[in-house]
Amino acid sequence: MVRLASFAWISLQLCKNFHFSSTFSVQHHSYHGINTLLMSTEAGEDGGGIGVGIDLGTTNSAISFLDGNVPRMISIPNNGNTMSSVVAYFGENGEDPAPLVGNDAVDWESTQNRSAYRHVKRIMGTGADYVPKETLDVVPYSIAIPMIEEPKKTKKKKKKPSLQKLLENAHDNPVMLSLLSTTNAERVSPEKISAVILDRLLSEARNQINQKISRAVIGVPAYFNDAQRDATVRAANLAGIDKVKLLREPEAAALAYGVDKGSDNEELVLVFDLGGGTYDVSILLVERGLTEIVCTSGDSQLGGSNFDARIANFLKGLLVGCGRSETASDSILRTAEAIRIYLSNNRSVKLALPLTDRDWSSQNSAGDVILPYAIDDFESRSKNSTHFFYEMTRKEMESLCLAELKMLLRPIREVAIMAGALLPGDTRPSIVESALEIDGAFSGEEAFYKENDELDDSSEAALDDAVPELDLTAAKKQQQRGRKKARQTAKKERKFREETKKANEVQPDAKIRGDGISGRPITRLVLVGGATRMPAIGRLLTALTGCPPVKTVDPDEAVALGCAVHVGVLDGNEEMGTVLNPMQAALLRAVIEKEKREGGLDDMFGDEDEFEFGESEDFTF
Repeated sequence: MVRLASFAWISLQLCKNFHFSSTFSVQHHSYHGINTLLMSTEAGEDGGGIGVGIDLGTTNSAISFLDGNVPRMISIPNNGNTMSSVVAYFGENGEDPAPLVGNDAVDWESTQNRSAYRHVKRIMGTGADYVPKETLDVVPYSIAIPMIEEPKKTKKKKKKPSLQKLLENAHDNPVMLSLLSTTNAERVSPEKISAVILDRLLSEARNQINQKISRAVIGVPAYFNDAQRDATVRAANLAGIDKVKLLREPEAAALAYGVDKGSDNEELVLVFDLGGGTYDVSILLVERGLTEIVCTSGDSQLGGSNFDARIANFLKGLLVGCGRSETASDSILRTAEAIRIYLSNNRSVKLALPLTDRDWSSQNSAGDVILPYAIDDFESRSKNSTHFFYEMTRKEMESLCLAELKMLLRPIREVAIMAGALLPGDTRPSIVESALEIDGAFSGEEAFYKENDELDDSSEAALDDAVPELDLTAAKKQQQRGRKKARQTAKKERKFREETKKANEVQPDAKIRGDGISGRPITRLVLVGGATRMPAIGRLLTALTGCPPVKTVDPDEAVALGCAVHVGVLDGNEEMGTVLNPMQAALLRAVIEKEKREGGLDDMFGDEDEFEFGESEDFTF
């Protein structure tokens, strides 16, 4: 028992970002046909108050709580279940500005012709020397970057900075922000802006729940580094929450969708999370009530805002001379977002685009340029003295964003390789173009359409017709690469079969994991993030994986709901589910294998036994 306790204690010590003061215990469960140990937590007796789950998103944020064992969203007045992650300061005459948050800030921004803070999540925990160009293209405010001497031009390709350099720069020279439309030299940190958003969410939660909030679980992208995670914790501390647990967004989504409550059979679940400014994809292994995150990949500088920037650049091309001023450019970018959202639910949109920066700056809202369908005499590409009229179709928008859609493929392929998952649709380089051409023929797309939305005359034959003619030289090179990959795969398969045979001879009762070679099918597809509402995303993922997306949870609310569920997990409610990250799963598997070799777990515990560290063994991380 002492040996077992030491293993479990090491496992707990290596699990990062536990900020709750809790008492841990080891409990007996069944997994993969053998007895295993799961670590659970019981809320500290002196905690007081309740815990909440928070999605601190790039474009939208949300908060939820547990009503019994059911997670429920908290509606924010003038916003809804989700609130825009926008903060505006309107102080005058040197007074301390009082912030406006959410749609209040968006409305103020439009009426006052001044800029607000947006997409702050993309630069939290980032050093001023390494702000990505993609971020500079989409944020509507300036970033205080120190003057750096222009490097001499060399033929050598610039190397990507190492993680150590990124962390050091984030610590020594953090990003500071300033508004574009003011002359005030004051700088504010991204954490302060995020703290304002959190404070608004928490304030509304206190008013509606009428209870003290003592702790919070906040969702963060799976690939966030230590500096970015620390910045999130600092923002929560500034908002008055000292007990914080950070939960990776794929874990939160798994808890929200209840992927562990489906079947006792082993399943592979693909969690696709495309938010406003971040993108990550994970594969989860689910069996008998236990969920393990097998692998994660993503892009911290890819999200819905990149699609918006592409549409905004197209609009600027239509309106020669527009978008030169910062406020007009910001207005065009917000309009592009409104167009993307509109085309996610409709096949076309009719636009009345202002012809001058002054008119763009005076727009009351981003949706002012969208004309109703009731206008029958509309003519595309017509113009009057003040506006340029243009009709954009969903297919045209998807073609504009083809590069961004292709960028989604690499992380999906990476996690599929690492998890040994099969992607039956990933057989040719034109998979994105093929998925776009289907446009309505796929049954998986119906989750993204309104019930009264009429389908066009596309057919299943569009998939074959969509493959473009390839250059013969390029096709030959592609064929050679494919043959080389096939030889390498065959070699790995032979090696894997030999190793499996040897392992079965040594441990005939052990279950050998077949990751990485044969390819197991993905059985469920989970979507997270508002940008996944674009029909092209659903068609592409359905074509890749062969299964339609699960649609039981609003993708905008999945992270917040999952974080609320995790509050219950931390409070010791076993019914809420269990999700292990790769480190926890590896350590747990090591404990199981060691104890099995040295006597077996069945000899140590009964089915209902519980082993505790003792009343004095409290750990705070």
